[in-house]
Amino acid sequence: MPEAREAGHPPGRSEQTEGRPGERRRGRRGRGRCLIPFTVQDIGPVFGPALLLFPQIAGLKCPMEFQRRACIGLYSIPNCGGSMFLTKKQESIIARYVHEVAMQLDVEIPERIRERALTRLEKQIKRELSAIQKDAIEDTDLRMVLARFGDPGRRAAALAAQQPRTEGLALSLENRVWLGVCASLAAHLEVHVRVVRAAAFLLGLFTGPIAIVAYLALYARIHRVAGDNAPRIAWLHLLLRASGVLLTALALHAFGRIAMWGIRFAMDAYLKRPAPILGGWGWLELHSGELLFYALAITLPLAVLSAMPVAEGWNHTLKRASEALLALYGLVISFGIACYLAGVILDITRDFSEILPNLPRLG
Repeated sequence: MPEAREAGHPPGRSEQTEGRPGERRRGRRGRGRCLIPFTVQDIGPVFGPALLLFPQIAGLKCPMEFQRRACIGLYSIPNCGGSMFLTKKQESIIARYVHEVAMQLDVEIPERIRERALTRLEKQIKRELSAIQKDAIEDTDLRMVLARFGDPGRRAAALAAQQPRTEGLALSLENRVWLGVCASLAAHLEVHVRVVRAAAFLLGLFTGPIAIVAYLALYARIHRVAGDNAPRIAWLHLLLRASGVLLTALALHAFGRIAMWGIRFAMDAYLKRPAPILGGWGWLELHSGELLFYALAITLPLAVLSAMPVAEGWNHTLKRASEALLALYGLVISFGIACYLAGVILDITRDFSEILPNLPRLG
């Protein structure tokens, strides 16, 4: 087995694993290749023990080496063709690089934040290595990855610029979708960011705009703590966009109220009759204030979010979403006016139908 390791084969596998194309590869002990197309970094800490105890769940055939390493969640599986393994020498190179970065980090950064930043750095390095999609990572591959991260001094300066000087909820701009709130919460709680995003998605399904308001409130707190390290907010742009949505919604509300008042005025001035009780046809008159509240509660947070320093492309998407919802509110107002007018016409027609039978017949 030492010869196999020196030739670049991962531990626990020999040259016998290289078979003919299309043939299922087998190890010395008849181990099947791993068929899992996701990373152990994502599932190892949670599902590693289950994979160790129940390796045949859902037809998964995992080598014992994978099962053992899954319990600590250190290594990733780039594709279905095999697993990525690092030698002790490569592990020591990574550890030495991280240690050199740690030695040059600003001493004013709290210890917990330093450890969290260094842990993320190590995971990023191993994620870059897993993207190479090789069963056995060579030393040259590792050196190329570390070269992309830069020398320890520059990497330490970059990490220090991203970290707050006080403990608490810190802004994380890595792998963000909107403002980085979910990534910041994941880093603070030390869980995977997908878990936080899934929870935020479910919260949004059940609470609607309340989730967006809570998201903005959390970002306001994180932004204040981050200070100069946080992206700059264009307050004038935010004020103009929010006031534009507010004034548009108020104008649509006023248009509906004025239109219904005009119908009542026309009946009183020209038909000399009071406005009838419309019942269901006059739903807009009864619920116009409630509709305005819901329109503002949904569109205003989206407009504010679109004016914030969100990731590239999302500002236009969120702006279009708020504008589309405002247009929908305008359609509801127009439909309500049409229903109000239809109710008035039906009431007038009903009165004429009662008068017509009593008219004298000609001839």
